Amino acid sequence: MAKRIILFLPFTLAILCSELDIGTDIDKIGNIIQEGVIQAGWSYSDASYKSSPPEGEIYFYVKGLDLLGPTFEVTEFHHDDEYKDDEHKWVFMNITIDEKIDGLFKDIRAYKVIQECVDRDGGTTIKMNITFKAITCDPVTINWLKVCGEPTKTKDGLNIGFSKTSSEIVSGGIVTKNFDGNIKNKNYIVQNEEITTSIFMYNVNLFDKVFFKEPYIITDHEVLYPTISGSMAKSGWLEGEPLELVITYNCKVKNGFKEEIILVLELPYFHDLEIHFFKICGAKGDSAISVSTVFIVFGVICVCLYIFFKIRESSIDFSTLKENFYDLLNRFRRSKPLAQRQEEPEEAEIDDFGKIEVNVHTLYGTT
Repeated sequence: MAKRIILFLPFTLAILCSELDIGTDIDKIGNIIQEGVIQAGWSYSDASYKSSPPEGEIYFYVKGLDLLGPTFEVTEFHHDDEYKDDEHKWVFMNITIDEKIDGLFKDIRAYKVIQECVDRDGGTTIKMNITFKAITCDPVTINWLKVCGEPTKTKDGLNIGFSKTSSEIVSGGIVTKNFDGNIKNKNYIVQNEEITTSIFMYNVNLFDKVFFKEPYIITDHEVLYPTISGSMAKSGWLEGEPLELVITYNCKVKNGFKEEIILVLELPYFHDLEIHFFKICGAKGDSAISVSTVFIVFGVICVCLYIFFKIRESSIDFSTLKENFYDLLNRFRRSKPLAQRQEEPEEAEIDDFGKIEVNVHTLYGTT
């Protein structure tokens, strides 16, 4: 019996250890670690969660079995700058327990990670990590990126163009002049006839790879509502073959309006890419009919107002028309209803032969 218990104990502990869930918020528990498994974007090899420069604190909500199993606590935390002297450090890190929520069987703890950046020129991206461990379970380490300042490092060899081998949009990790939002007179314009646009991203060095987050578009959704598709539409690694991004513009206006579009591509380890260009929705001639109609209606209104005021200013005597109207009304009142009228006797005439004839009166005379 004792042997069975000893053999069963590791299996039981393994089940209890797999109950670990960690999230970035109380309602997102499990988006970092779910049932003991690290989710995509939080491991050492693919850390892609990016904490922005103003974000001086980040929270991790840890849920595990408390009464029936192990309690996970922070045992270690590190970052790339920790071994540098204070003059060359970009970030200072510390961890405290911000909140503890006890349930009947579940224990939720909110750990607050302080990650304060040093105020200095330039910028960098630093990898951070924190390790959770319970007495009977293996340690679990999660990784993320902390951005301090404005990272200036670009990804050499990263190109984006309208074909699998061109670089009209991004060349060597730098946005070209025609797509740079800081150069107002050089922006690329997508004409009205172009409903979709395909662009391709690739590395010059086929053996190199770079991680990118899901692209997104900033524009005025009252003018157009762009959607993206293709192999580049989801976050992942760029390695080997070029990736394609298809932009479908979905214009909502047809008056030739030109609207700016900003395509944002975040590169966790490098300077983000902001691609600026314009899209024309419709043709300017499409609105000519509506404009001419407005002018016609406006002209008719003006003519009617002119006639109205001229009549008011004229000396036309309406008294005669008024008297005739009242006379006609009185005649109508004095007349009998049609149902009460009696048929008038027809005029009978006797001819020379003593025969009686009837005169029938018509509109054309007497017959």
